[in-house]
Amino acid sequence: MVSHHTAIVLAALLLRSSAGVPTNQTVVSVPGVGEVACNVIGNGMIEALGIPFATAPTGENRFRPPQPIHSYPPSLDATSYGPACPQTYTPDPSKPWPISEDCLSLNIWSPVSKNRKGFSKLPVFFWIHGGGFLQGSGKLYNGSALANLGLVAVSINYRLGALGWFASEEITKENPDAPGNGAVHGFLDQVAALKWVRQHIGAFGGDLEQITIAGESAGSLSVCAHLHLPVSKGLFKRAIMESGSCVANSPWGAWNSTAMKVTSNALKLSLLAPTLKALRRVSVARMLKDPLFEAVTPSADGFYLPQNPAGLPVAAKGIDIIVGANTMDTLNAPPYIGTVPVLPDFTPKDAKSLRKRLTDYFGSKIFDIYPAPADSASQQEVAAEFYGIGGDVCNQCPKHFAAQKFLQADSQVFSYEFGFTVYPFPGFACHACEIPDVFNGSLHGSGEIVHVYNMSYNAQLGDTMSRYWANFVKTGKPGWPNYSGSIAEAKSLQITTGADGQPKVNVTQGLDFKKCSFFEQFIKASKENWQNFELFCLAPAEKLSASADTAIVV
Repeated sequence: MVSHHTAIVLAALLLRSSAGVPTNQTVVSVPGVGEVACNVIGNGMIEALGIPFATAPTGENRFRPPQPIHSYPPSLDATSYGPACPQTYTPDPSKPWPISEDCLSLNIWSPVSKNRKGFSKLPVFFWIHGGGFLQGSGKLYNGSALANLGLVAVSINYRLGALGWFASEEITKENPDAPGNGAVHGFLDQVAALKWVRQHIGAFGGDLEQITIAGESAGSLSVCAHLHLPVSKGLFKRAIMESGSCVANSPWGAWNSTAMKVTSNALKLSLLAPTLKALRRVSVARMLKDPLFEAVTPSADGFYLPQNPAGLPVAAKGIDIIVGANTMDTLNAPPYIGTVPVLPDFTPKDAKSLRKRLTDYFGSKIFDIYPAPADSASQQEVAAEFYGIGGDVCNQCPKHFAAQKFLQADSQVFSYEFGFTVYPFPGFACHACEIPDVFNGSLHGSGEIVHVYNMSYNAQLGDTMSRYWANFVKTGKPGWPNYSGSIAEAKSLQITTGADGQPKVNVTQGLDFKKCSFFEQFIKASKENWQNFELFCLAPAEKLSASADTAIVV
């Protein structure tokens, strides 16, 4: 028997067919939005694509915080993806994808269908894509596999490059009530999408009080930022950070406000647009041709983000958090060298070169932790050790540093290390290689990097990983022991490749203690040591961005 409360919910979630609507589509009545035409896929799953969550950030709205949509059209077509935000990247160069400055849209997958009765509201998985704050789109990630596990999945777009992170005192003066300088507008786009979801996700069966924000790389850094941003407090209940931390001792957490202001001013000069008004008239095509477009990334804006997150307290205290990294989690490794995006090959070619490289950055004591390779070591053995150390420096140890900070903020923390892959070395998973398994094989697009990512997908592991993530979104417990105590005491899920080539999972304790203790003490010893630690991860990107006379944070 359906309760009165459930009957009200069912009425609010009415998914009805209209005359003339194709059989593979349906119409969702969304209060405050209107009639939304959606796809029907799989077992009656609702797929709503390209729904705008903010006014187009064009014209006078360029370089302004996202503006709400006050009036939608009577009917909204959500049967195809919206364009990606302006960027130079495309997943497949032979098939450039549509880009537009009018790109602030989101995508929804819900298992709630017109054939399902008596359901409760479902928890929401809110995905923030990666791409160095310069590239990517929510359209690359299909949330249907996760939604099939009893979730409502959402992916979003947000402004990138200079359009998302441009810093200017003129922007500060435009809004005296919220005088941010523009350097976090991309984060504010994410906040606007979260607010839209909280207001409207009930129409798709979602529970606004059960939202988990998740992301990888720049998406993970975004999640980390929201954990520190007061404006984001209360908008989500749980968080998943895959390969990216903004806390102290993370090489990705150097939100250099001064450097970004200098870079922003250099871009204005380069584009011959001396004022903000003139810059708003420059075409997107012209902006994308300037290399400085991709030199502008997030920094403290003086209002929403008053300083580097590493120096801020955690705003979202007491929430459940997953933090994780991969075994080869560095831009110094394939597929980022030799493919797209093209990054210089930073890999030592022999044992002597590796020993010198490590000594130059970390001193000879690093060989107390990582045995120095013999001169007879093969080039592949040298590369494997270098990539593994890069993963430790760039994401594995920062994962632990983040976990320790969140524990102090009364969070329940879970940690993982992803190491299953077949490319380029067994057991060494590249940066972002976990994504196909988290989404259980539903990574969109083509091109070399997508191909490499998909090579790490395994159906058995994909089923396991996606269920871990779904369990966490539903209950706050993914299915392995929580992380507690010191790095030496903390437990973590380790995902490796077994002797049969298939994935194997087990729980470890204190596995990273010695190496992370070494790097933590190394960083604390001097400012020069900290800079070496940071540059070890950023050097390839710094070389790529040599056209800018400032430090670039990717």
